[in-house]
Amino acid sequence: MSAVAETTVTEVAEAEEHTEESSIHVSLKPETIFNIGSLPVTNSMLSAYSVSIFLIVLTLIVRYRLKTIPGRLQLMMETILQSGYNFVQDTTHNTKLTKHIFPVFMTLILFFWTANLANFLPGLLAFEVNGIHLYRPALADYALVISITLLMFIFAQYTVFKFVGVKIYLKKFLNFSSPINFFVGILELIGELARIISLSFRLFGNIFSEEVLMLVMLSIAPFVAPLPFALLGLLTATIQALLFPLLVL
Repeated sequence: MSAVAETTVTEVAEAEEHTEESSIHVSLKPETIFNIGSLPVTNSMLSAYSVSIFLIVLTLIVRYRLKTIPGRLQLMMETILQSGYNFVQDTTHNTKLTKHIFPVFMTLILFFWTANLANFLPGLLAFEVNGIHLYRPALADYALVISITLLMFIFAQYTVFKFVGVKIYLKKFLNFSSPINFFVGILELIGELARIISLSFRLFGNIFSEEVLMLVMLSIAPFVAPLPFALLGLLTATIQALLFPLLVL
């Protein structure tokens, strides 16, 4: 009888342990909510498109409500854009190059910053469909991060070709003046390609680890533990929104 009781207690303990472990669900891969034909729509895709639509609508509102004496929203947007433009200009010291780079640079900052701050909106994780959260941080999807990184890599090469010239650019990687310069050129080429991995892993790793940390803290002490980490997350969200575009610049 005692053996049966011990077995029952053990099974209950294992069940409770399993329940506690399953309460923390972390998926490296975004979860599919529904399909449009053969295209799976994931929760991170919904987040990314929501952020994009929000920024587009905000831009159109400001664009078609421009006033000589700006209101609060127009003043805030003008300040952000002007500060970004001045920063790019101070970096390039070339007005033509600044006008070429600034739209991409500022788009990255606004998208990353908005996507990161959206993670702190209360109640987002409460919405589920068939046990799948409707919201997942957009930048916690490596597919999105590597796609943006590849686009920035292509944009960087195009910019160099346009403003420096193909001959000078290729000479950086294929320099036959001496064996040492040739070897250094090969290392430069490897380093250029390695930036794709380093930029994408840095951004994805920071955002995904922040998500995991918050989930763990919420499971341990939902009302106390997450607060200091949430404040730290706000700082991280701003830093990461600036770091990637700065490295691209």
